Order: sequence, then structure tokens, then C-alpha cells
Amino acid sequence: MIEFRTAAARAQAYMSSGFARDVGEILQRPRQDLLLYVKSLVDDGSVPVRTAPDTEAVAIEAARILAAVASRQIKPASVVRVSGRICAMLHQCDVGPEPAAGTPATETSSGRKDRDRTFEADLGAALRANYEASERATGLPPAMNVSVTWNDGGRAIYGTIDAFRGGQAVYSSIPLVGADAFGGHFDFVQTDAVGGSRFSALAVVGYAEAIRDAARKD
Repeated sequence: MIEFRTAAARAQAYMSSGFARDVGEILQRPRQDLLLYVKSLVDDGSVPVRTAPDTEAVAIEAARILAAVASRQIKPASVVRVSGRICAMLHQCDVGPEPAAGTPATETSSGRKDRDRTFEADLGAALRANYEASERATGLPPAMNVSVTWNDGGRAIYGTIDAFRGGQAVYSSIPLVGADAFGGHFDFVQTDAVGGSRFSALAVVGYAEAIRDAARKD
């Protein structure tokens, strides 16, 4: 099991120039932007997470920081507001073939009965799966692409986590029309997104490892 620093120590690590530089290189964002994102969340109290055990808190912190990066905002208040909306997105449906009965994916993902799953919770779980797998000598990090997009004017925000629980999980800040159909499984989902952020599987695992290493107890 990975031992993590205290919440206060994690906050200092996340706000360091070294962390901003490393994560900025991984996610291809300027170091100054990373410093802004993290400081905005720390000043707001969103990071570090003090209401959960350290192992769970680090995964939530990882999701919140990545959501802030995905938001592409330039003002602290906007970083907090938009990243909060991103994290609060609810699971709508899954793209890809429905898993065979009895598989773990079927147990945890079956259309709208999963509607209370948030993007923050699933993204945190995905990032944790990555940094825990890479921690093991024989571990193979799961390949997970992540995207956050929005429509014109930002009224709706959409998110996807690829290859998570057997397919692409789709999230939105507004209900997607027709998401109830076909048991919540589709071959393709089209939205009115016009822009956003996309992170490759390689960037996701690199980011997850950077979070783990920054939060790890010395």
C-alpha cells in the first residue's frame, strides 16, 4: 500500500514549481497555468481533501486538479466554478458493446441506474487504478483516454473516460436525451460540443504517477 503525506503537506507539494513543471510537461500546459489551477483550488478549500482517508483523498485531489486543467480558465474564481461543474457531471451512458453478464463492468455500469455516478468519482478511480498499477513491478496501467468538452456558450459540459469499466463512459452536466434507451449502451454518442480538452492514455498515466509521487510520504 502507498503511504501518503498529510493533507497540508500534499497541498504544499501540489503548489510547488516542480510539480507544476512536471505536470505541465505531461499535459502540455504552461507551468504558470498549473500554478494558477492548483492555487485556485487550494485557496477555495477544494484541495487538499480532508474529509476522506488519505488513499481516497489523493484520488479525489487528482480528479479535481485534472478537471481544473481541463477547464482552461484563466481566473481563480472561474477555475473553481468550472472545475466544480466538470466534477459534478453525472454518468449518462456507455459507448461500446455491453459487457457479458456477470462481469465486473456489468455489476457497476448498466445505463441510467448508474446515474448518480459523478465524473469526479469515476475519474478519481481511474487515476488511482493507473498509479496503483504502475506502482507494482508487474502492473500494467489501464489505457484510459479522458476528455472534457463543452457546447457553444458553455451551457452544457460533457466528459468521457475511455476503456474504463469495459468501454467509454459518457458524462454530462445536463441529461442527454435518449440516454435511457438500449440499456444505456450505444455504438456512438454525438453531442454539440465545440471545444474542450483531451488527454491521451499516455498523458493520463504520466499525470497519475506525478500525483502519486507528489503525494507520497517521504
